[in-house]
Amino acid sequence: MAVWVAPGLGAVGGGKFDGVMGVVIALEVFRCAPEAPLELVIFAEEEGTTFGLGMLGSRSWAGEISVAELDKLKNRHGESYLEAGRPHGVSADCMRDDLLDPSAYRGMIEVHAEQGLGLWSDGLPVGVVTRINGRREFALRFGGQGNHAGSTRMGQRRDALAGSAEAVLAVEALGRRLDAEREHSVMTVGCIGVRPNAVNVIPGVAELRVDFRAQDERVLADGEERLRAELSEIARKRTLELSITKNEQVPPSPLDADLRMRLVEAAAALGYTMPERPSGALHDAARLAGHMPAGMLFVASRDGISHDPREFSRSEDIALAAEIVLETIRR
Repeated sequence: MAVWVAPGLGAVGGGKFDGVMGVVIALEVFRCAPEAPLELVIFAEEEGTTFGLGMLGSRSWAGEISVAELDKLKNRHGESYLEAGRPHGVSADCMRDDLLDPSAYRGMIEVHAEQGLGLWSDGLPVGVVTRINGRREFALRFGGQGNHAGSTRMGQRRDALAGSAEAVLAVEALGRRLDAEREHSVMTVGCIGVRPNAVNVIPGVAELRVDFRAQDERVLADGEERLRAELSEIARKRTLELSITKNEQVPPSPLDADLRMRLVEAAAALGYTMPERPSGALHDAARLAGHMPAGMLFVASRDGISHDPREFSRSEDIALAAEIVLETIRR
């Protein structure tokens, strides 16, 4: 039996192709091959923007996160995953009963917008994914001393926000060095909070989130060590308190070589020579790759834009991806 897996819907404020593309392609494959032994699975909460942890649907199906752990995750309304999902059919009993049985499946195929410039800039419509980057996420807290902005001299300040600003630039610079050493390594500060956040008060607390991704576990380990050292030096120079919490650690996920070859051969049968691409973004395929053969196709994203309303992929490119999947299944 084969399984078709499509990701959940995209990020907050995102476009209409992230996730939806995979669902539409799967439905079209069903229409063209109603006799094929396929399943369509749409995973919830791939992005992690609601509960602070991504790929919850695929993690729970694969048994990588327990019902008890899901019940501890809260959204901005204070509801747990189980509470928020109950009106939509989420049930702890069903989740236990419906755990993945890998022996029931030949494998999975996921199709997704590339979310990067690679294919689009090369003038290519579709690519096959070789591996999905690993990821480490950190929560940083710089603690200084809140004080009056008018009466505290510059040399007497312990400004948490100024320290965090230096940290943001240090993260960017370290990401550039790591990428020069090993391509597709990236570091990002994606959000920042400051307290008390008043124009006439020196910030006493600044909190950052760092997203670090790379293709190799050794790069991730080395990058984390260097990140901690640089942040600690910034805090020491500025006499700030620093705490670093690692919120997530996901290893790199190589995708199945045999399934990748089958996708490439199917594309060749359609007259298309398919390039290989790594994935910097995480996907549900990464969570399933350790349980069954997993393959993935990327469809070119205009200007590499994703997680934004301007996200766009050409309909003819999406159609080609659907044809490749259908040919793979038929073969």
